[in-house]
Amino acid sequence: MTQISGKVSKDLKKTLSFLALGLVFAAFAVSLVRFALGRTGERRIFYFQSLDDGHVCTEIRFLSPDAVQGSVAFFVDELLLGPMTNRYSRLFTPGTVAEFCIVQDNMLHVGLSADALRRAVDTSPLKTGVELLRRNVLANFSGIRGVFVYIDGKQAW
Repeated sequence: MTQISGKVSKDLKKTLSFLALGLVFAAFAVSLVRFALGRTGERRIFYFQSLDDGHVCTEIRFLSPDAVQGSVAFFVDELLLGPMTNRYSRLFTPGTVAEFCIVQDNMLHVGLSADALRRAVDTSPLKTGVELLRRNVLANFSGIRGVFVYIDGKQAW
């Protein structure tokens, strides 16, 4: 009797071990598929100024490649929303929007609302904000050779 119960116990342990191993592999497969499908969009690098020391820092985001307004305008809109990281400063005052964003002859023309002229505590200085806007666009879109920024209808720097 003990010989039979010992054999059943070994078979049960072996079955449970294979079952546990199978569950681990299944969980890994599900995780791998979710990881592969979860990264939809184009990888974009955003540059913002640090509130702590003023250095330029990066932030990675994945943006939809089929945005209604186009990839460049969508990128500019995301940039104007500001950083996702707490200790980075926005380029322009909250409420600043792109009134137009046109690519013509490999040059980008971006018109910002008058809100960009106001300065808040957690925003970069205006000239730095314009320079970072240019840097962001040129770093992420190789087909664009230059960026012209207009604030309230007037060209900035």
